[in-house]
Amino acid sequence: WFRPGFVKVIYNGFNPPADVDPFDFRANFCLPEDALVFFSAGRLASQKGFDVLIKAAAKGVAEGHNWYFFIAGKGKKEKELRRQVRAEGLDDRFHFIGFVDKVLPYVLGADVFVMPSFYEGMPNAVMEAMGVGKCCVATAVNGSTELIEDGVDGILVEARNPESLYVGLLRAGSDQAFREELGSAAREKVRTNFSEKAMLDNLEDCLVESIRESLQK
Repeated sequence: WFRPGFVKVIYNGFNPPADVDPFDFRANFCLPEDALVFFSAGRLASQKGFDVLIKAAAKGVAEGHNWYFFIAGKGKKEKELRRQVRAEGLDDRFHFIGFVDKVLPYVLGADVFVMPSFYEGMPNAVMEAMGVGKCCVATAVNGSTELIEDGVDGILVEARNPESLYVGLLRAGSDQAFREELGSAAREKVRTNFSEKAMLDNLEDCLVESIRESLQK
């Protein structure tokens, strides 16, 4: 019942800080040099799909991939997720590092950022990971499909589907040059379309248009 153009979408803006040092997962967790590090962040809740990520991780490890997974966050599902990790035999590959005050050092230190959510609004964590040039694997849900073009500046997978997520992780993990290409394109997209300047410019345009329409009535 709204007239066309009544709803205006103005995306959040993000300007990557210049003084963030990457967290060294390999040194801090005694990982092998050839380990591939996947990092996720979010509440340990059903919505975030970390149970699906554990299943995808189990398949990757069973297939012989040298993958390691880290999740920053707390929540009601933590005990259940830890039990699932133990049941899958992933105690040395899947780590819960709890709440962290500053997430970007962990994003920068990882090889791939993963968002396996069942639904989202606009996933700021993905936007920020893209903004610092990180290759992202995300479920094709609201928000992430507006941020990512599959195979161009990130990788999209089907939500709630461990096999689809596994294939996405494999695409990201198998080719360093491809990861770097996606990360570079992601950084440029955020700089161009999702910066704080772009947000303010869009907000100003919206307000000017609203005032103009009011004066014409």
